[in-house]
Amino acid sequence: MAVGAREARRALAVDVRSMVWQEKRFDVGRFVQTGQLTEWGNYGVPDTPAMREAKEAVEREREMHEKAGRG
Repeated sequence: MAVGAREARRALAVDVRSMVWQEKRFDVGRFVQTGQLTEWGNYGVPDTPAMREAKEAVEREREMHEKAGRG
C-alpha cells in the first residue's frame, strides 16, 4: 500500500518541462517506480599504473587469505 502511495506521489510530481529538457531521455515509468531521474552505470576502472598495482595487491591479498583458510 505504501508503495502505491509513493508511486502516486511520484506520478503527480512528473513535470512535462523536465521531460522536454532531458530530450526524451526521461523514463516516466522508471521514475514512478524508483523515484530516480538518472541511472548510474558501471563504466569500468581506468587502466593506469596505480590501478594495475592496486588490482595486483588485491589479488595477492586474496590468494594469501585463501591459503590461510585452507591451512
